[in-house]
Amino acid sequence: MQVTELRDGVNNVDIVGTIAEIESPTDIVTKYGYATKRQNGILEDETGKIKITLWGNQAGQFEKGDKLKIENGYVKSFRGEIQLSVGKKGKIEKV
Repeated sequence: MQVTELRDGVNNVDIVGTIAEIESPTDIVTKYGYATKRQNGILEDETGKIKITLWGNQAGQFEKGDKLKIENGYVKSFRGEIQLSVGKKGKIEKV
């Protein structure tokens, strides 16, 4: 897939892109009461950009300029903005 094909509710996303921007990881408590880490950034490919959210042990593993391959990701809308995430069933790796 490419960034321009991503819409709210799309699952099973396989995509390759480069981290254009990345924030520092932060410690949060989820709405379910679990403590974890979260890191937001921007993933881009030749078609566009999308916000990416890394959770738990994914947070802090990557930096600006890294090329990533995401398998089985999902897209959700949060506060009016679509974002790509990699859940427990997904995979993310530097290529």
